[in-house]
Amino acid sequence: AAAAAGANGLDVAAYRSTGVVQLDPDLAAGLAWDNATAQSDRRTMVGHPIILVSPTEIVVEVRGEVPLTVLALFTAGEPFRVQVRSEASPRLG
Repeated sequence: AAAAAGANGLDVAAYRSTGVVQLDPDLAAGLAWDNATAQSDRRTMVGHPIILVSPTEIVVEVRGEVPLTVLALFTAGEPFRVQVRSEASPRLG
């Protein structure tokens, strides 16, 4: 969801002057950050989202830890670690 939100951060000035659809890196990163940090399961995130933006693509990586209940008996109480990567590109729809 965060990468898709960031892909809405279009560089309007570039589009108006050249007709090229591309991302405004600061706007795209801000939209992705706001979306990622507003997620309801934010408490399971470890660290901050990693956001990489180029004019043609945004990539968001998030790491998290999910506590296990019954399975914790077999994992010495360690949480299940998750890493998610999402990519999105701007496009006219």
